Amino acid sequence: MVGLKSLDGNPVPRGAQLVADPNAAKPVPMLGHVASQCYSPHVGAHIGLGLLIDRAEWMGRRVFAVCELTSKAVPVEVTSPVFIDPDGGRARG
Repeated sequence: MVGLKSLDGNPVPRGAQLVADPNAAKPVPMLGHVASQCYSPHVGAHIGLGLLIDRAEWMGRRVFAVCELTSKAVPVEVTSPVFIDPDGGRARG
């Protein structure tokens, strides 16, 4: 499980396929998929959660959330799935 943060301000399409290059020759190899998404006022961006192969290899890098139904390819940054208070300081303090 990874976090996904939209890089262009567009919502991350729920159920979209995660790919390295949406313009690659078809069939484009799928790296994973988007499981959920929402807008986070705390982060100030559209975020999501996804399942991604080789998670450590992609951490901090850009992939694309591609939705064939809407013909959109949203660039997203692969992040930790914990967006708020990853160290747990708010719960202890």
